[in-house]
Amino acid sequence: MTENGRVGPRAKRPADADQEGTGFGGQSDRTPTAEPALRRGVIRSSLRWPSGRLLRRMVALACLITTWQLLVVTGVLNPLFVASPGAVITEFRTLWSSGVYQEDLGTSLRRVVVGFIVGGGAAVICGYVLASSPLAEDIFDWPVQAARSISPLALVPLTVLWLGTGELQKYVLIGITVFFPVLIAVHGAVRSVPEEILRGARTLNCQGRWRTFRYVVIPISAPAIFNALRIGIAMALLVIVAAEMIGADNGIGYLILNSGQVFDTPAVFVGIVSVAVLGTLFDRILLLAKRRFCRWHVETVVG
Repeated sequence: MTENGRVGPRAKRPADADQEGTGFGGQSDRTPTAEPALRRGVIRSSLRWPSGRLLRRMVALACLITTWQLLVVTGVLNPLFVASPGAVITEFRTLWSSGVYQEDLGTSLRRVVVGFIVGGGAAVICGYVLASSPLAEDIFDWPVQAARSISPLALVPLTVLWLGTGELQKYVLIGITVFFPVLIAVHGAVRSVPEEILRGARTLNCQGRWRTFRYVVIPISAPAIFNALRIGIAMALLVIVAAEMIGADNGIGYLILNSGQVFDTPAVFVGIVSVAVLGTLFDRILLLAKRRFCRWHVETVVG
């Protein structure tokens, strides 16, 4: 307080002087920024070798390709029946330069994606309905169990008779192939939600069937649904090859069949490797989507 009784500015204490110019956590604003060091750390981390798991997979793949090449070069495997990796790469370049490969790959991709979206989407909706309605389950349980036991390849001749050999036949066949395994997985995932969690949700004022379904059932069953979709996309790739071998004039399956009839083994292996690569890419995409939308789910490794 000043001499005239008015309150003046507070005197600066030593502790206040020590805290002057400090930011969050007591660090001085006048200290050199940590951004350059952080940037250097990011650069160094980007230049590191791949993680141990990825490195092991890369080494395993390189060993597999090397062994494959050596077996063909040494004559253990007949080049007439098993093309070497070098011959496959050479044939791939030839097909790519001619534009044949892009056309066949694009056609197969379109058929797989459309059939997978239609069949998988319908399976997810029907799976939730069957698991939520005892009446619907009683009506459709036995027909679904009987239909899912039928091999999708057995439906190829029937779909050709019913729909011809056009694009609709491919979409329907892939949709049916994806539908049943995803439907069974969704139904089982919804029915496996523990009753204790449902009672706990109701205790926490999660009232109403729709709210419970949205905030409890869907999050718990989502990881199993993504795993089912991964199985469905693999089955779709298996069936599209068979479907394109019957009454088709393009696609990866047609490329494999047409090349095999003229003993063009490298082209056959180009188609086979393409299907394997597509399956891996689709599986990685669904796995990334699962990790993105199911962040709460933690997978454990037994052993």
